[in-house]
Amino acid sequence: MKKITILNLLISILYSQIIWGPDIRLTPVGDSTANMKPRAAVWGDTIHLVYEATKPGAIFDIYYMRSIDRGETWSEPINLTINDPDDANSPWITCWENKVHVVYQEGPGGDSIMYIRSLDGGNTWENPRILIKPACLPQIGCLGDTLFVASPAPGNNKQFWFRRSFDGGTSWLPTQIIDTTAWGRRMCISHSGYLHIAALGEIYTVEIYYLRSPDKGETWEGPFVISKVDSVPSQKPTLSVSDSSIYIAWGDVATLFTDYIIERHSHDNGNTFSQYQNLTPLGRSRESEIYTNGEFVILVWKDNRINGGTDFDLFWRASFDGGNTWTEEKILSDTSTYIYIGFCATGYGDDIYVFWSDSNRDGLFFKKGIYVNVEEKYGLKERKEINILCSNILFLPQKIKIFVKNGIKYSLNLLDLQGRKILTLKEGIGKGEEEIILKEISLGSYFLILETKAKIFKRKILILKGG
Repeated sequence: MKKITILNLLISILYSQIIWGPDIRLTPVGDSTANMKPRAAVWGDTIHLVYEATKPGAIFDIYYMRSIDRGETWSEPINLTINDPDDANSPWITCWENKVHVVYQEGPGGDSIMYIRSLDGGNTWENPRILIKPACLPQIGCLGDTLFVASPAPGNNKQFWFRRSFDGGTSWLPTQIIDTTAWGRRMCISHSGYLHIAALGEIYTVEIYYLRSPDKGETWEGPFVISKVDSVPSQKPTLSVSDSSIYIAWGDVATLFTDYIIERHSHDNGNTFSQYQNLTPLGRSRESEIYTNGEFVILVWKDNRINGGTDFDLFWRASFDGGNTWTEEKILSDTSTYIYIGFCATGYGDDIYVFWSDSNRDGLFFKKGIYVNVEEKYGLKERKEINILCSNILFLPQKIKIFVKNGIKYSLNLLDLQGRKILTLKEGIGKGEEEIILKEISLGSYFLILETKAKIFKRKILILKGG
């Protein structure tokens, strides 16, 4: 018999989770304005938000608001298109440091793509100017002062327009046609300079196609079909990129009442893609959004499984290993909602930001999540006696798990950073793994101290306001 020796010098357990704050209303209660199609871009602690809004009997305009403290507080909205006499709709936004760039569609039929920018972090804005005509449903991305705008031609004219600027939007190269099969779009840019586009198009059937440029739009490869080529049309692709990893999801209509969200990913800049994954097996889903940072990926989608299929709530699930495995489906919003026209999910680092237009509560809402990836390392003997199992970032009320070996007397205390005891959370005789609810504590930094006669386990925690 072959002898196998396993050395347990160190055990490493990974606790990965997303901690969500509450639903935050961004527009006033009772506001008669219809707010829809939110889009956000983030740089550091600053979140830039644009959305389409109109009052009864008025034209549509593009509004802007921002938060400079990761969503804790928000500025009053300002109308970016107040001097534009035509309808302004379908905005898209990107940013780099303090430069913010917005494109939108002007005119009900998609007559023109307009561009507007701020060079001081959203404090002041230049006048809008025409960028592409005729075109519709634009998207914009940037890499420093290099800007990229992609837009399909209006109607059934299967032309995909593309335009670039290398000086932060001051001047623009001529418009290019980069594809003649697509009429939908979703564009992302990796920091290596690769451009990636997922588009609804038709070569033989209506499917999702993928295009890429390895040289910032000088040359293009594709389109390559990403979805299954069959008699069932695919719809509404979404795309997110982190370094060389690309995640594409889309809707796949099975019957009149069952839609699925299908996902594929690549970890080599689109050279190869994974197999198809159905991430919404219940089949009550609609359009989706993806955000990724490294191996962390989150999918958010509309789902009508609640209230007899009459309302569309937001659901989510996440992967912590680059899309190989996924968490269970969970509802996102605090209360049953109805997603009106449009929602978006984005982020910066481990912060996740979701925005949606809520018909049940008549307003624009926001929710913040924090991806927590805590790696605890400890010796085998210590693991058998005591441990604190929670993240370092907490929203109250928060469930904390501790492990104390059976029969060992212990106490769990909360201390301030000067070592003064604030509260005894629990004390008693160990029973293995137990749970304690931490609540009604002021915001700030603390120490959790789990102590027995022979051992002390200390963890520094940060308590934040939700949202």
